[in-house]
Amino acid sequence: MLRRFMLVLALGLGCTLAVADPPRSGARPPAAPRAEIPPVQDILNMPVGDPPVESMHWPQALEALGRPREAAALRQALLLRWLASLQPAGNFAPTTETLGQAIESVGSPDSTARARDAKAWWNALLARQLRIALPEASVPLPDEIGSLQERLVTLRPGVWALRDNARAPTANPTPGVAPAPGVFALVELHNTGSRALALGPFDLELLPQRAAAQAATPAWSMACETPRYQAKAPLAPNQAQPYLCRGPALQGAAEDAGAVLLAAQQQGRLRIRSDALDRESERSAIATALAQPRQDALRSFLAANASCEQRGNCAAQAREARARAAKAASANQARERERWIALKWWGAILAGAAVYVAMARYISVAAASVALFIALAIPAYQVFQSARTMNTADNWGGFVVIPMMGLAILVPIVVPPIAAWIYRTAANRQDRRRTLQTIGYVVVTVLAIALINRILDLLF
Repeated sequence: MLRRFMLVLALGLGCTLAVADPPRSGARPPAAPRAEIPPVQDILNMPVGDPPVESMHWPQALEALGRPREAAALRQALLLRWLASLQPAGNFAPTTETLGQAIESVGSPDSTARARDAKAWWNALLARQLRIALPEASVPLPDEIGSLQERLVTLRPGVWALRDNARAPTANPTPGVAPAPGVFALVELHNTGSRALALGPFDLELLPQRAAAQAATPAWSMACETPRYQAKAPLAPNQAQPYLCRGPALQGAAEDAGAVLLAAQQQGRLRIRSDALDRESERSAIATALAQPRQDALRSFLAANASCEQRGNCAAQAREARARAAKAASANQARERERWIALKWWGAILAGAAVYVAMARYISVAAASVALFIALAIPAYQVFQSARTMNTADNWGGFVVIPMMGLAILVPIVVPPIAAWIYRTAANRQDRRRTLQTIGYVVVTVLAIALINRILDLLF
């Protein structure tokens, strides 16, 4: 019995292995075709790169492909890795990390640690790459402070102060209250690096004389931004860009603010402090500026993946197309309804005029006027009743109701006499001639006045 059971078990196992394992000899069956990877997946599979700045154009590609959230996360991850790569050895180690893995790492402990140090790295980069300079020659007053021209004193080229703040007051500022701007300076930032930088608003800090530049608490600070007349553009290598700075009066300084700023600039005690990495709009501007050298590659990639099938959003585009078509059809129907209503009104007016002329000619002008009065009084009465039921508070205190009621009363009374006068004038040859002459005199007079005004304009 046991032998029979073992024999059956062996035969079943052998048949199973024979079916599961294909024969080794002969041709294998063709493998299933691999599904096409959409462009978004292609981007996510790309390596971060060494240095990471070479991948700064891919967030723009993700935005163009309809992935703004992934673009924002990738932009943040690449900026953190790029700033870390510029630090001494140990802050960044090149790996085989892909862009998709970089996006997934946002919020991880490693990314959080980098984000804590990113602001210091960013400001250290600005200190190395940007040179601060004050104008040497006189510069015009910026438009932003043009209204203060009568109250300003020029301390040196590009530095102005309100008359009361030309010399620093001795009183201490109120704790917890930001002092009002009393000093204005136009400074230039020169990009001495090899890459463009996008720098939004920043603080220009004055460091104490006997302190380390990176660790010192600033003795004075000014808020700086691009002047109104200056286009907001990345600061290209070997180029300079002006910034208008506003700050409070110096407290307890022996010299005026112009002399203090000049001495600090010559001694290297002016420091830029920027929190651009805390705002997505400025992170986007920084990454876009850093991606300028790779714009040709970005355009080529997007041109090669421009169809919705390749982007994987055909359904969304179809919905948008249907929505646009429905909106256009609704607008066309509304225009057709308005055109048809206008045609009906013109038809009613012409038919009424024909009936009035027929009654006036074959019966009498008085009968035609009475018929016209009745024809106008019926809709006028309905308009009058509708106006009475309106709430004057909802119609600008009666500015709609009162004119409607007045027109409803005046139209049936005024229109019949006007129509009778027009008919009599058109039917009587002398009156018609006299009316046409009057109209001609008016037209000639208006044209003559216009011609005289034109000649006077040309002469004077």
